[in-house]
Amino acid sequence: MEGYMTIPEAAIKWRASAQAVRQCCEQQGIERAVCIRGRWFIPVDAPMPQFSFALPQRSVLLPPDEGGERPREAGRPGRAVETRITTIK
Repeated sequence: MEGYMTIPEAAIKWRASAQAVRQCCEQQGIERAVCIRGRWFIPVDAPMPQFSFALPQRSVLLPPDEGGERPREAGRPGRAVETRITTIK
């Protein structure tokens, strides 16, 4: 259907899980969303709803500081991440 997107497409666009988008559709949380033969179609211009199940942001490891400290997790200052190096003989 032209002018509409599916649940997986909306989930990618809004950075939410497909389950959260589906629940919003089922609870009439998305304006003008229609269900045809068990498939939800959401208008492309529909505003993003408030999700209770948003995807968590992924952590990224930063390289060690120049002082030789352990790597830190991005977005969480001061929190060290344990690393183990195993050698294979």
